[in-house]
Amino acid sequence: MPPRYLNPDRTGNGPAEILVLVAERSGRVIGELDAEIAGVSWKLGDYGQARLTIPRSGGTATETLLRPGNRMLIQFGNGLPDWGGVVDLPRRWRDGRIEVVAYGGERLLADRVTGRGRYFSNVTAGQIFTALIREATPMGVEIGEVWMGGALHSPDYHYRSLYDIFTKSLSGRIEQADWGVEAYLRGGVIVFRANYYERRGVDRGRKVVILEEGPSLGRELPIVRRWRVLDTLREHGVVLHTKVKVSSIDKKKVCYTDAEGQLHELAVDSVVLAIGARPDDTLARTLEAGGVPVTSVGDGAHIGYIEGAVKSGMRAGLSV
Repeated sequence: MPPRYLNPDRTGNGPAEILVLVAERSGRVIGELDAEIAGVSWKLGDYGQARLTIPRSGGTATETLLRPGNRMLIQFGNGLPDWGGVVDLPRRWRDGRIEVVAYGGERLLADRVTGRGRYFSNVTAGQIFTALIREATPMGVEIGEVWMGGALHSPDYHYRSLYDIFTKSLSGRIEQADWGVEAYLRGGVIVFRANYYERRGVDRGRKVVILEEGPSLGRELPIVRRWRVLDTLREHGVVLHTKVKVSSIDKKKVCYTDAEGQLHELAVDSVVLAIGARPDDTLARTLEAGGVPVTSVGDGAHIGYIEGAVKSGMRAGLSV
């Protein structure tokens, strides 16, 4: 079949050949896909994601290759790491093409759960990570590099998915660490390796406190993004205070009054002042004052997602 290319490659040396391999659930490779890569991410939202478009007339758009649960490995020829994941249901059938989505190897751990009342006593997060994978035996997932340092913990899990534990507990609440699942090809078999490693640059002894004068945090953010940001802050032990009035800041402490009018002194070694994200329309207003027609786009108009910025820029360009 003709090779597909990512053009240009990240080093600027021309097109790079892409190979899309498909395997059954056991990992044994059963074929290649004649596919165009619409997009790849290595961990977006819950899992990494790959979006592909496959011509129905190309001979590879078969039920055998596109069966949900099949494994997929995308090999790039431009220095990018291999991408591995699990095939989902075909999303769209139109114009002689099939649009397919695959989710990253982390998806293999979402359907695996602990037993009832699974508890640990005085062990590191890395030991918990290793034990849970060995007990759940997700098909095709091996234990890779595991950081065994950090404090000792005694968590208790009750029918919790491994993905949920690794994301919200081991890499959030009880340890400042990172985890991920990488894929590679070994002897005609797609293999996934789960890694758990210490997060670089973490100051484990530092406590973070946020003081907000208003009634709520992140008001300038879209509601879904706000929920996720606040949830992440709480998972990492950040203390959040609203409706406070800061009265003084010096080299050693911050003095503030809480919502009930009680005065507090907070010992600090560093203070960051932030007013949040706000649109900057200074240039637009200056140009308008000079009689220049202006269309504000993106965060120059209002704070939003990159999709909104791209769309508003496209509309502005089409209107010229």
